[in-house]
Amino acid sequence: MNRRLRITLSAMLVMLLMVSISQSGTIAQGLDTPDSDPVTSAPEDVTALVSSAFTYQGLLKNGGAPVNNQCDFIWNIFADASSGTSLASDTDTNVQVTNGVFTVVVNLSTTVIDGNARFVEIQVRCPTGMGDYTTLSPRQELQAAPYSLGPRLPFSHTINSSVSPIFAITNSGGTNASPSLLGSSFGGDGVQGKSTGAGSADNGVYGETNSTSSTDAGIKGVSTGAATGGYFTSTSGEGVYGSTGSETDFGGYFYNPNLSTSGGAIYAGGDAKQTLFGDGFVKAGVYVSCHNTGSTIDRYFNNVNTTPITVIDGPSAGRCTIDFGFNVRDNRYIVATAYGGGVARIVTFDPGTTLNRLDFSRFDQDGVGINGSIMVLIY
Repeated sequence: MNRRLRITLSAMLVMLLMVSISQSGTIAQGLDTPDSDPVTSAPEDVTALVSSAFTYQGLLKNGGAPVNNQCDFIWNIFADASSGTSLASDTDTNVQVTNGVFTVVVNLSTTVIDGNARFVEIQVRCPTGMGDYTTLSPRQELQAAPYSLGPRLPFSHTINSSVSPIFAITNSGGTNASPSLLGSSFGGDGVQGKSTGAGSADNGVYGETNSTSSTDAGIKGVSTGAATGGYFTSTSGEGVYGSTGSETDFGGYFYNPNLSTSGGAIYAGGDAKQTLFGDGFVKAGVYVSCHNTGSTIDRYFNNVNTTPITVIDGPSAGRCTIDFGFNVRDNRYIVATAYGGGVARIVTFDPGTTLNRLDFSRFDQDGVGINGSIMVLIY
């Protein structure tokens, strides 16, 4: 067959690429006839990769008459239906064509079948080894069957989608023993999630649950060894952030049933802070030398804001004013203790000139003002 021969690929030329993948092997099915059955390969090792080759069966005619000859075929794979350069090529020679029907196995690189659109362009010459190849038109689009081969591992692919997930799986009968997705590793991370976005909803890993059980979680971490059940770090922002809209539940809950001296329900390597109107944590603390002259702050902490706690000398011995840098008058609990070096001392306080200040008076058991140390805790 040469270029002067008019070769057409009739409408009956079909790709019977009914490729079914299972753990027991590969089924390649050609033209359906009442007497033909699918040919099933022998069971193979499920850890081996399925070949990227696929079966192509068609009907070749010359001038409307079915071809009976041995022919050569070239298969070129493109990303476009009519333009572009070939992504991969395969050649089959001495292919027997009987009554126009031929069947070949097209071998492609494992990187070509990657989920993107692919088109095969066919070149043919008959008889084999004679004359030039004739290009058949149009290109044939590879349909879904070749993609049932699945991705090759390791697999890396980028898809531009802003409305749906790239990969979604559902286990409608899932239990604790049959999750929708299981990741395990003999070294490194079992599952790793990353996000390079900068939006408010761009999470590396997002977990959600509709369970009403207190033992379930949107994301749950468990450790059977010395490692932590959950480990979170951040170079900017919170390492762990928890919130709840419930009036009776907690944004974060930690529990340790073992009442030992070395462990606990929660450990903070730095300061533990709380919002101003939250209950539970100490908001501020100060150890001050309260004098009518030369008062000093020995040490302090302010978990409400970054304002330093200061002290002002009082009008007489044992009196001073402490400015905490935040409102200590509304909805606060205050504990003040006088230190007297083994001698009984008493301390009282009154509202200061501003909401941030308290006026302290330190005196002995006879009510005489006396300079000395005071410790104050704000809850």
